[in-house]
Amino acid sequence: MVAQLYAPRRPEGIIEQYEPIDDENEIIYKCARCGAEMTYAELKMLPSVKCINCGFRVLYKVRARGSKIIRAI
Repeated sequence: MVAQLYAPRRPEGIIEQYEPIDDENEIIYKCARCGAEMTYAELKMLPSVKCINCGFRVLYKVRARGSKIIRAI
């Protein structure tokens, strides 16, 4: 008897898929020391990752505004 392989089924509960962000100005980082917010495009201009205001090297990525709606399975 030969075993048959089946491809895994795609989850049906997800309504909206995550899409990559095209605009670099939508990604916002926040300094852990002074709380200044800056975009990814502003950080990319610097030679190293650090705060534009105080020079601190610990940055947090701010969560995207809004929420994702998923259907319960």
